[in-house]
Amino acid sequence: MALKDCCHLDDIDTFVDKFSYPDKKDLHDLIHTVIVNEAHTFIFDDVRSFFEEHATEFDIIILTQGDKEMQAEKVEHSNLIYDVPLIITGGEKEIAIRDVVTQYKKIYFIDDKAVNIDRMKKAYPQIETYFLKREDDRPYADLPSTCGCADHVIADLREKLL
Repeated sequence: MALKDCCHLDDIDTFVDKFSYPDKKDLHDLIHTVIVNEAHTFIFDDVRSFFEEHATEFDIIILTQGDKEMQAEKVEHSNLIYDVPLIITGGEKEIAIRDVVTQYKKIYFIDDKAVNIDRMKKAYPQIETYFLKREDDRPYADLPSTCGCADHVIADLREKLL
């Protein structure tokens, strides 16, 4: 079972505070231990293949939403061995990359949430977008686009891209 199937964890501290467990620090540390030990399972195989194939061809930036502490640990312990910039935002992705957009002539944005594709395309029409609609990625694969803005819809990062 994928973590997405059972849990939605935006912020570790807020999550821990919901429990009556007396030692909040102990529970917090336990969650970190689980992330460290299981982060490699959070990465789809096609992501590893994508990095292996493209990491030396062009700049890759990981842009993720959520709790900065948890997202940083997930990426750090995912066993992706490539040194790429990481942008973590608690807000909207299109705002988080505002400064990055001006640094490149061509940007490809790949995301598994239709809402992120829609917002990115509306903010930066020049960005070429790929909606990554994996069959086994629930609930994201089932959430529709509001504008059909994606330039491409793909099921796997091993498909011919770019």
